[in-house]
Amino acid sequence: MEMLIEIKNITKTFEKNKVLNDISFSINKGEIFGIIGQSGAGKTVFLKALIGFYKPDSGDILFEGKSVFKNQKEIMKTIGFASQRHSIYLDLSLKENLKYFGRLYGMKSKDIKENTKRVLELVELTDYTHKLAGKLSGGMQRRLDIACAMMHSPKILILDEPEAGLDPVLRKHIAELIQKIRNEGTTIILSSHFMNEIEPLCDRVAMLKQGTLAAYGSPMELLAKYADNYEIVIRSYPGNYKNIIEWLKKSGITIIGSKVESNRLLLYVPQKYAPDAYVEYIVKSLKPIKETLMGIQLNQLSLDILFERIAVK
Repeated sequence: MEMLIEIKNITKTFEKNKVLNDISFSINKGEIFGIIGQSGAGKTVFLKALIGFYKPDSGDILFEGKSVFKNQKEIMKTIGFASQRHSIYLDLSLKENLKYFGRLYGMKSKDIKENTKRVLELVELTDYTHKLAGKLSGGMQRRLDIACAMMHSPKILILDEPEAGLDPVLRKHIAELIQKIRNEGTTIILSSHFMNEIEPLCDRVAMLKQGTLAAYGSPMELLAKYADNYEIVIRSYPGNYKNIIEWLKKSGITIIGSKVESNRLLLYVPQKYAPDAYVEYIVKSLKPIKETLMGIQLNQLSLDILFERIAVK
């Protein structure tokens, strides 16, 4: 695919705190690209640097070979941005909101009229053209935000946590809308702190951890690179999980990582043996230490689990 955006060694500091630390990767034309990380990982700062709102201490961001910081006015004409917080005016109708944003983008009256009709059809809000934005549901307001960002037919649409605060049905509607916009030829960059929100949507993802790039690639590439382990979930009584870990290590089981969560022991072990062999061996190993096994489950690592391992503090 053709590279559209190149991020080159971006570093940004606020009050001696490195919010972004030497980040480099690229985004291709026509793809849906996900930026994922916990709160405070640097996602929103990165997106605002992407549109030139924050100038980095060092590094550059190139759009089709041009620096966003040296050509911000020109490049911003090709970008639509919908922030996590609503940008719309609740006391204006949908039509009035779109007209306002059209004027902000410097559009002519004729183009505003034509594009208002087009984007309302795109987000399926035509029937609410004259309704006040404040009277819309949360999901509809999110779609109106996206419509406002699409008024000037941008090449790139940036969405900061577009599914935040929505129920599963509304998240599904937003995901379908994002796919529809991509199918019209728009490159989409979106952020989230939930892998299960962006995994079905994104062609590639960048995982941020405390301002650094922890992992980067397509979902399949990330699984191929990192998912060489099993996750084993153990419930036992009385649940002396620290003792279990030490005993299993003495029994010859290689444990790469472990944690206790919701009264369960989660072990990460190499895919050295067949799954059934691992389970059988662990069951036998626990008998001498007077732990009653309540349940045991072996999982292949998913992207959700990978995200927890790679990008969660």
